[in-house]
Amino acid sequence: MISSHALDREIILPIYNIFLNAFKDCEKVSTPYLNLMGFIFHEAMYFASCFVYDKYWYNIESDLEFPYLGFRAHKFSSVNKHYLSKKRKAISIFSNYLSNSKPTIAILNPSGLDLQKFIMLLFKNRIRIIFPEYAGISIPNYNQQIAIIEIALSKIWHEFKMGNKYHLFIDAINNSYKQLNTRTKIDEKYDVLITGSPVKIPVRAEAARALSINIPTICVDHGNVSGDGDHPTWGFDEQSYCSHFVGYGSAWIKAVKNGDYIKPLYSQPKYIKSNCTFVKKNYRNDKIIKLGNELSKLKLAYVPTKLMGSKRLGPFLSIPDEEYLKWQKYLFKVFKNLDYKAHPKQTIDFRIDDVKIVRDNLETCIDQYDCFILDTCLTTAFANIAATNKPIIYFNIGFGNPSSIALTPIKERIVWVDIDINNPGDLIKKIKAQLPKSFTNNYTNQFCLIDNNTSREKTVVDLIKKIVT
Repeated sequence: MISSHALDREIILPIYNIFLNAFKDCEKVSTPYLNLMGFIFHEAMYFASCFVYDKYWYNIESDLEFPYLGFRAHKFSSVNKHYLSKKRKAISIFSNYLSNSKPTIAILNPSGLDLQKFIMLLFKNRIRIIFPEYAGISIPNYNQQIAIIEIALSKIWHEFKMGNKYHLFIDAINNSYKQLNTRTKIDEKYDVLITGSPVKIPVRAEAARALSINIPTICVDHGNVSGDGDHPTWGFDEQSYCSHFVGYGSAWIKAVKNGDYIKPLYSQPKYIKSNCTFVKKNYRNDKIIKLGNELSKLKLAYVPTKLMGSKRLGPFLSIPDEEYLKWQKYLFKVFKNLDYKAHPKQTIDFRIDDVKIVRDNLETCIDQYDCFILDTCLTTAFANIAATNKPIIYFNIGFGNPSSIALTPIKERIVWVDIDINNPGDLIKKIKAQLPKSFTNNYTNQFCLIDNNTSREKTVVDLIKKIVT
């Protein structure tokens, strides 16, 4: 089987570059933010990745269902409709009663905010709120742009010998666009759009449409940390469909400047740094507890990434579940005093014999353990643990691509052990070879926090007021 690094380097990243070239070709016949390749970039990478993993891991042609953009099996999704609860409808009505004048803010699922606190601050500042229900978009020279994308897909499927089912994706684009293009006018005008990640197609459509008519669009980052990973999705997703990007900490600008993959498709949005609420509350800037030689006496927790099958977005996640599970079983044979802290989004059932599986949220059980073992360090879980004074053992098996500016702070904070997942060797010996070690946390203050106590919600409200006045 091809290694994860080779799969990324020789196949997934070349596919990404082919799509980038298609984006540039579509730009020649598009208008700002209405580039069809940019609009479907996330879906194209997901669709292609699934076919790559099925072929190169299992030697089969993918059976991926893809009737429309954004479709994921076992998940509710819509092409042109945002989820709108009765509570949100009531908030919109009350907000209209409270203030029927400018500015009006449209909100679409900013998961990086405490929405209740955010709304109360908006009310306090007499800022009117709406929650859009429908999304629509009109793509100029659609036929020319879809033809460019079809050429790119044909090239990929032919070059990497993945059959001929790429037409499923073309059909999905056409079917989705028919729905999106039937509603190009919004019911209610707004002055600023607030979004979370623009991965979901209705959110992406709303953001693209707003930006195309010069409505300021604020993307609020999620995940408690910004700038630690150099991954394409942070370029073609979060940064590409906003005029302002609210991240964590101050390191993001350097990460983008020095990164290979996280530059946006369009112009660089204005970066606004802010605090992560959980990290701010739990940050310990005292000395990190040292690791001794008696690991067997510590209460250890293993915090993995989730199992995903072949339905995943590359690059930098190219380790098949079978290899990952084999590695996990090896890990638990070595460490008898290790609990399995299950990923909250784990959907594939599995068992490791005689292992305690903890399904509590990490935030609620983080104080119960003496030391944490991880095999991915570019996650919310890592950011949360790194903010404590607990030691961390990190086994680098090949997940993720740290940004150039994050690598040193991460290594200073942890015991970093490079591992060949197919031949792990003596883990205890490899850990002890690095002990004793003094840990330094130069990570949290750069990638999660800023030097004031302003809440994220207030940071965004202050930004809105600055934009509309």
